Amino acid sequence: MSWPQSINNNAWDVFLLSSNKTVLEEALKWCKYSVDQVEKTPGSNYPNFLDTYANLWYKLDNKEEALKWEKLALDVAQKENNKKKIDGIIKTIAKMEKGEKTWE
Repeated sequence: MSWPQSINNNAWDVFLLSSNKTVLEEALKWCKYSVDQVEKTPGSNYPNFLDTYANLWYKLDNKEEALKWEKLALDVAQKENNKKKIDGIIKTIAKMEKGEKTWE
């Protein structure tokens, strides 16, 4: 597993398990760094990184920023023809637009 993937996995765990704003903001920083690194790597799992970043923004109550990044994740997944990821992102976008939780 690459270090950007490890960072993304840790940021996702923070997203799922924490409601502490300071902790979420720190995970957002990690995730942004990871997104920036993976964007330059062909064949990476870029839509997942964008999805994590978007969900952190959403949990931090920034719906506009969250939707911007989640829609970018959808665009990338569609270009990669990643059907499984496309379906999940579409569901997440719908939840965000309705103001529903994207975490359990």
